[in-house]
Amino acid sequence: MGHPMHKAIAGKLPRTIGIIGGGQLGRMLIYCSCKLGFQYAVLDPDLGAPARPLAHHFIQGSLYDGFALRQLMEHSDLCTYEIEHIDTRTLLAAEEAGYPLYPSPRLLQVIQDKWVQKEVLSKAGVPVPRYFRFEVGNTAGEWRSHLFRLAQEKGFLYPLVQKSRTGGYDGRGVRILKSPAEPPIEIPSLIEEFV
Repeated sequence: MGHPMHKAIAGKLPRTIGIIGGGQLGRMLIYCSCKLGFQYAVLDPDLGAPARPLAHHFIQGSLYDGFALRQLMEHSDLCTYEIEHIDTRTLLAAEEAGYPLYPSPRLLQVIQDKWVQKEVLSKAGVPVPRYFRFEVGNTAGEWRSHLFRLAQEKGFLYPLVQKSRTGGYDGRGVRILKSPAEPPIEIPSLIEEFV
């Protein structure tokens, strides 16, 4: 039958593509595909969003605001997203109601949590660095000693890479730990070998 997008748009190209997030990726998407004749609606909280000047329609609103997301969908024939930090509940409900969203919000749920993402990739046979979950500690000293103990138990050598389970992107929420003396970020994380 082909890609589900073909079924969703039933032989006609969408006129307006909604983009959740108006950052650099959204801007590049619009810029690189503007010759295809689509129009673009963009949702972003920042009036200075990079994609705004190229968008045909701009909605200022939080990416976690269900009303703003529904408003974007009403202005669009299909939607995509250029950032992972958005409200998946609203998107899942829209997808279940038949609204075309690409990629699926189910995939977005996987990548929003780095631990879940790593588990899915590992179980699928995709080569990944060795990793473990890191969530214990009340003080900086407890976090550091717990990490050092876990790393030793699992045979990990420094440097290590710490990634926030949620909320990190573009290097935010990531720390390279070069030695046991360096304190980890005190947040639920994924620790992996430095590759």
